Amino acid sequence: MSAQADNVCQSAAEMCTAGAGSLIAGRTAGLILWWRVHPSDAHKQDPRNLWLNTARIDRQGRFIVDFSIPPGTHDVRFVDLVEVERQAGIVFAHRCLGVADDAEFVLSDISLQLSPDIRWQSRRGLSGTIQVSVADPHATAIPLRRATMDFSIRIHGQKSGRGRAIVRFLPAKLYARIREKSLASTTHLPENAWPKRPRQDAVIVDTRDSLIEDHSADHVPGMAIAAAIERVAADLDERALRGLSLTFREYLEHSLPTVLCVESVHDGEMQGTVQQAGVTKAVFSGLMNTHGNQ
Repeated sequence: MSAQADNVCQSAAEMCTAGAGSLIAGRTAGLILWWRVHPSDAHKQDPRNLWLNTARIDRQGRFIVDFSIPPGTHDVRFVDLVEVERQAGIVFAHRCLGVADDAEFVLSDISLQLSPDIRWQSRRGLSGTIQVSVADPHATAIPLRRATMDFSIRIHGQKSGRGRAIVRFLPAKLYARIREKSLASTTHLPENAWPKRPRQDAVIVDTRDSLIEDHSADHVPGMAIAAAIERVAADLDERALRGLSLTFREYLEHSLPTVLCVESVHDGEMQGTVQQAGVTKAVFSGLMNTHGNQ
């Protein structure tokens, strides 16, 4: 990143880190601060997987970033927009909340609901803007350990969706100790921890996905689970997902089969759990498009 971009990012961080003061500072300064997002800002190694372009703090003190999902081998998916939300949240946390560059991000909850009026399916690429703000502007502890972020997506200039994420920011050494305990608990599991035939309303999911090709993690990433839920929803209902709320209770381990259990599908809504070794690791609810909005 250039020295000029570093200076702009530092100014943005100084403006935003004050929590509720970010809005006041933005109005008082009367400035628009902008910078080009670098792949490392969003924890991306491959620049092709960074879908954020220019970030800015506008005159009202709002953090807004342009995004562009590139044309790929498949149409734009719902989970691709969730990934945009995730990337924007990471940049916002570093640049506006003062979260350390070496902090471990632990996703507790993530949700996104798209407007039924927006036509975003059947596209090879999609562009828009996403605004990020802190749901609790008084959460100003230093160092910040937890934040609830709200997201607002615009596509073609129209309000298109709203989301929320609850994220914890852990020092690397603390995260390592937590994960060591979590991994130790999986080393002596009973034989039935690896299901041979899952229950009828469950499916063992493939947690590999192009979204996480350059996302190295010692556990199954949340975006892999979101992508799996979208695939299962399409198989069950034949309608596109336009809303998802996903809450993680425990880490999902690479060493265990991941079982997605659909508890109910009714009136375009889906409820379910994500399990490993018979333990519920996450719960989710999904909202389908009406057939007219496919």
